[in-house]
Amino acid sequence: MPLSIGKTLQLKIKISTSEIRVLKAKNKLIPALIFIPALVACGGGDGNTPASISPAQCRAEDCGPHGAPEPLPTAKQEPLCPTDQDIGRATYTGGAGSGEILTLKIDAIAMRYTLTWFESPIPVSAKATSPTRAGITLTGAVKHPAYGSFATGEQRRCAFVLQPGEGTSTSTNIRYSTKETFNPAKPPTIFVGFGVAGGGIPGAILDFEGQPTTALLANQPAIKNTVEVLRNKELIDKGISVVSDLEKLNKHNFLFNYFSIEDVKSLGGVLNILKKQESQKILDVLLDPRFAKQIPLSVGTVKSRRFDFYPFIGFSSTSKDKNLMRGKYNGLIYHSTPSSNHSVAAAIFSETLADNGVCKSASQDRLATDPDKTGCLSTGKTWEVNKFGYFDSANSPQIGDHFIFPISRKSLKDAASVLNKIVHLTKQIDSHASLINFIADRDLGDRMNEIASPVGLALGDLEVYLESASEKWTPTIFASSHMVLGQLNGSTIPIIVRTGAVKLDLASNGYLDTQVDDESGIAILVPHSTAIPQNLDGTYIGADSNFDYTAAYFKGTAAAFSDPMTLKPRDQITLDYKSSESGIVDIGLPNNPKVSGHLVSIGGIYATLIDGTVNGGVSGDAATFGTYPYILPAQSAPYFGIGAKVGK
Repeated sequence: MPLSIGKTLQLKIKISTSEIRVLKAKNKLIPALIFIPALVACGGGDGNTPASISPAQCRAEDCGPHGAPEPLPTAKQEPLCPTDQDIGRATYTGGAGSGEILTLKIDAIAMRYTLTWFESPIPVSAKATSPTRAGITLTGAVKHPAYGSFATGEQRRCAFVLQPGEGTSTSTNIRYSTKETFNPAKPPTIFVGFGVAGGGIPGAILDFEGQPTTALLANQPAIKNTVEVLRNKELIDKGISVVSDLEKLNKHNFLFNYFSIEDVKSLGGVLNILKKQESQKILDVLLDPRFAKQIPLSVGTVKSRRFDFYPFIGFSSTSKDKNLMRGKYNGLIYHSTPSSNHSVAAAIFSETLADNGVCKSASQDRLATDPDKTGCLSTGKTWEVNKFGYFDSANSPQIGDHFIFPISRKSLKDAASVLNKIVHLTKQIDSHASLINFIADRDLGDRMNEIASPVGLALGDLEVYLESASEKWTPTIFASSHMVLGQLNGSTIPIIVRTGAVKLDLASNGYLDTQVDDESGIAILVPHSTAIPQNLDGTYIGADSNFDYTAAYFKGTAAAFSDPMTLKPRDQITLDYKSSESGIVDIGLPNNPKVSGHLVSIGGIYATLIDGTVNGGVSGDAATFGTYPYILPAQSAPYFGIGAKVGK
């Protein structure tokens, strides 16, 4: 997911006055996971106990160390998702790991789909940052996966592959197609269940050269003029000579009532530095029109990466009632920052939401930078319902690495202040040049006048520019969060996305107004309550940060992942409920005791966050980014997965 992970996973949180510690899972083998069921490809329950399903026999090469599973009694195959007619009546509203909010309708009779993006950081063109997919309604055909992909026909009936679609933006009238990003080997696939739909929505290609900060030097007249003055070797030599002669004057000379001998010496030091060959080379390069292209310093550069799909979860029933968001929650959050080499960041946290939309953090050990004093990771400003029925929060916190413009507002003001002093000095020198002519040395006075005026004017222009730039400086954090209050099996399940954004400035403004806050991702909140193993038991299917579809089978303190379509086993995990009074279950990997993580679940939905590479890591096209010969591996750890219950 451009779900983006910082360097570390927050492994310690505080909840109220108690502290939840990450317990390293005990290094013990999962007992008696004799088989991995043929994990169904259709989402969560209907509020009743899900029907049993008949697991398929594993292939000989995939059976694992225990051999082939024991045959189970054949159970009556009950529906795993609504009828085709009822699927067509539902609209699934939810969030994607890409930081998008969307609705999805599937006509299971006409085999067509309609997908509308309401919030999106994903540009419609790989070579730009805007417009994004927000406002686009995409339509296309759906197909069931190929025969043999699942264990039963019912599982296949509940799965829909979104074929390449086309649509138009309501705001820009730009046509958009997903044909270029469609990969038949790993297509966007939706698994429909009772009240929930999950899986993958159309992916994208991200590839943006960025905006060169070095063009600032080439396009700003104030900076250009200053550089041209400072690279004038003859003028610099004269300045050094003037400073030397001024230093020879008696320190009690009346001139030093207007400027200090220390200031004169400082100016001399600067001029001597500028005279050096290395400095002149730098000044020459700054005025070279090729400089911006030669030096890869850009704002918002995104190295090329292809995503076959983005993980998604949505609900056929949602609410815009603020009263339903009230409560104390535990959350798992996973973000990605494309402009920081697609780095990813994740955290586990605890927050309290009030019915007025205000968030308060219970986790003081936190990784994020937050403009709001609440300390919440999921929320910036107060949640407000919008006309579409979901919630918005401005100035969303960042949890990962992100772009920071190399010039801060403070540094601009400081530079302007220093220039002001130098300009004042040159003016004093210039104004007293005629007096020097009269009472001291005519040649010195003329030379003072010759250097003070051009240097003072050039630096004065630069001072005004920097002061102006500092006044219009804007904060780094300006992206927004969006929340869908899903309703499933009697539970309220908040799904929150962070929608990153980039606002590029014009060259004429020196790019100082360019803003990059493209960290995007997804979070899930679950109520703060004791986790009970029996409530989690069962089979689930969903998608993960490996950009793959994943099935999971939970039983007591053991669990196993598998590929839902090929049934090939993946990693096994252990579950530790000893510290689960808050609702957080600790996770360990028997085959890798150094890796640990957390799991939360509610209403037939589970989510997990593990601080290591799980299930083989990122796969497919998303496994690398960059262009030849600079191809880099994508970050696989930490791992985030989310899925819906589909059976016992």
